[in-house]
Amino acid sequence: MIKRKKILNNNLLILHLIGIGLVILPAVVIGILIITYSVNIPYWDQWNLMPHLFIKISQNSLSWQDLIAQHNESRKLFPRLIFLGLAYLTNWDVRYEMLAIFLLACLVSLNIYRLNRLTVKFKIFPTLLIAFLANILIFSAIQYDNWFWGIQLVVFMPIACITTAISVVYSRLNLRYKFLICMMLCIISTFSYSNGMIAWVIILPVLTLVAAKSRSDLLKQKWLFLGWIAVFITI
Repeated sequence: MIKRKKILNNNLLILHLIGIGLVILPAVVIGILIITYSVNIPYWDQWNLMPHLFIKISQNSLSWQDLIAQHNESRKLFPRLIFLGLAYLTNWDVRYEMLAIFLLACLVSLNIYRLNRLTVKFKIFPTLLIAFLANILIFSAIQYDNWFWGIQLVVFMPIACITTAISVVYSRLNLRYKFLICMMLCIISTFSYSNGMIAWVIILPVLTLVAAKSRSDLLKQKWLFLGWIAVFITI
């Protein structure tokens, strides 16, 4: 009986490891493709977004307005800061921007997996199946332009901010800290890509639902909701 139980546990462990391997397989494939086929050449809007900032830095004339300036429909403040930091460290090797994109996608994947465990609460194998299906979409090779254009970091930042914020909402942090962290993530999302403003609309209902579980917290923290709306309107 003990031997059968041990064999069963070993089989479950093997199946668990196989499941984990399948879950991370889409990310591994995309990571290999990025390493193999990425090229250190800026593409399209990267030429408009960054070189003039390098010139400003060389002339010691870089200003806040340069960082916050509108590019197409967006004010890419935080992506510009990331691009400048990576450029300083790598002599503007845009392949590291592609690596940053990949890491953001991994963060989104981890957030979705954690939220799946916290909200759906399936057993381990259905959870791994959902994570595998989610990763097929997140790490889809069909969006090759997002993986191989460094500037596409701006596309992933709002998604990473939104999923991270919702993950924070379901954490054990105090409601005030949840609001502050989520507000900062919404600001980052807003000043990364124009559609990042939707973070304010998505995250507030989630915060409200979680706060509503403790009616006393909801009544005491009305000023947090008012502050949220005020900052959103201001931005």
